[in-house]
Amino acid sequence: ALTLLQGVVIAINAMARQSVQNRMLERFTKSSSVPAREDWESLWLFVVVFIIVMASLGWLVRLVLRSGQADAGLTKVQSRSA
Repeated sequence: ALTLLQGVVIAINAMARQSVQNRMLERFTKSSSVPAREDWESLWLFVVVFIIVMASLGWLVRLVLRSGQADAGLTKVQSRSA
């Protein structure tokens, strides 16, 4: 619940900051008159790198979990032989 509340507070702060920026810049130019241009190449690069990083992290977590299971099995075998 606290994480959700923090996310809401951050979102509200971001909207308030953007509103203040728009009001301050309105003396010089209207932000609605500035054309917006999408940069899809950067977005796709981010998405590809994000997927690669998440897959790598998932693989590493699997290795750690398997290592823990292997260590637990080794400990059981050692305790039986003692």
